[in-house]
Amino acid sequence: MAGLNGWQIPELNKATLAAVAEPDPAKRLELYKTMQETLLQHSPYVFIDQGKTQIVVRDNVKGYQQGLNADMVWYDNVTK
Repeated sequence: MAGLNGWQIPELNKATLAAVAEPDPAKRLELYKTMQETLLQHSPYVFIDQGKTQIVVRDNVKGYQQGLNADMVWYDNVTK
């Protein structure tokens, strides 16, 4: 999203590369948390919500795939 609109924080780009290269998982997590806070404080975008669709099927149901929307379900691969 940011790249499409030309919005950049050069320091954040450097921090991203540092986080990717960090071998210690705990330190990497802290780097990502810091980057998220920076994004929240300086972003020209408003992040409101990110929905999650939860699907529950029985153990004997195989091949079910949920698409992006509730009406995007393909039943041709579903077996019991």
